[in-house]
Amino acid sequence: MRAAIEKGSTLGEGYPTGITISRTQPVTPPAGTGINIQSQDSAARWMNTGESVAVPSWSAYYHGIKLRDYNSKIVSQTINVWTDIGGPTPKPFTEVYPLDTDISEDGTNDALLIDENNMGLMTHFARHPDDNRDGDDSPDARDRGVLGQNREFNTGHEIGSRFDGAYGVLTCVSQTCTINMDDHALTEMTGWAFVPKIVTDGQGGSRSPQVLVEDTDYRYFGYWLRGPDHANGGGYDIYTFAGGSEPYTGDTGSLTGRATYRGPAGGLYVKDADGGSSSTGQFTATVTLHADFGSKQTISGSMGDFRDGSRNLGWSLGMGSTSINASNFSGTTHGVTYAGQNPVGQGDVYTGSAGNIGSYDGAFYGSTEDNNYPYGVTGTFTGTFDDGAVIGGFGASQAAIHPNHP
Repeated sequence: MRAAIEKGSTLGEGYPTGITISRTQPVTPPAGTGINIQSQDSAARWMNTGESVAVPSWSAYYHGIKLRDYNSKIVSQTINVWTDIGGPTPKPFTEVYPLDTDISEDGTNDALLIDENNMGLMTHFARHPDDNRDGDDSPDARDRGVLGQNREFNTGHEIGSRFDGAYGVLTCVSQTCTINMDDHALTEMTGWAFVPKIVTDGQGGSRSPQVLVEDTDYRYFGYWLRGPDHANGGGYDIYTFAGGSEPYTGDTGSLTGRATYRGPAGGLYVKDADGGSSSTGQFTATVTLHADFGSKQTISGSMGDFRDGSRNLGWSLGMGSTSINASNFSGTTHGVTYAGQNPVGQGDVYTGSAGNIGSYDGAFYGSTEDNNYPYGVTGTFTGTFDDGAVIGGFGASQAAIHPNHP
């Protein structure tokens, strides 16, 4: 009997119903990568394990992350997520926070008014406006002279501070200004405006103050694995997911020609072995998709280079042509197997039965700055082969566009 692996028919207890991803530090995951998961199981406590999750070696822009529910006492729950989210990038202060207050009274806004909506971004208060300069993160530099005190200040009073990490000066622009603290936490600020200051580089140069901006345009895919459930025969529940932070909102019908998308895939596999036994594991693969826009509105592709580490699993998966419905699609897959001991070599023979049918689905996300074609596509899939099966997800980015392709 050929081994099989199937997606669960229902979303099991604990399955994540929504995923948001953030990287708050400009470092390589898994360090500095936080994943927040909304789950049907309110008792689940999903935490980044820091364990390595494989990605194809060429796909440096995707990162693999493993999470585990540390509250689960009976049935183990894990989630593997692949995402192309980038680290925070520095941008000039005024591009992120437009100035809205004219302190110098010269007709030009030169400060940002502080109110209850943005005061949470204020840190590093100091008695002297020149304290707490950019780059000074020593313990003594934080909140000198103000932290823990409920104080009032007069018009024109200046306090060194930072807003969202950018160095500057708080200036009192009202007759009376207050900074109130509750248990060492900032609870109220009234009457203040923040003036960002030019930062020197120590070599005679200078630059405008910068703030780090998180990557909010990202894609992800992965799978949720629950088991073994010893109380019910030792089985596993498996469910795959894929998505992105910015679904494509353009009109694919207004586009012309073709676009090619390429990226990684990953998931779980089961493979038959001689003697009737089977092996299981996690795989990576490479997906290539071709979208025909305009009047055709179809997408098709293939998946190959299925590997478990350095082991080539000897499979190729065709992704049959299917219609694009707005920005979504779903179709069938057909799996083929390399014959012989050395797959992916010259003269290889493929075998594939009529029953090697699976499915795939996906959607387009984002758009590039220089054209209106979708930037990326993510989805999930299943595949069957003469000697095994796979289940997983994929994420691909725009590799080329051919607007004049017939």
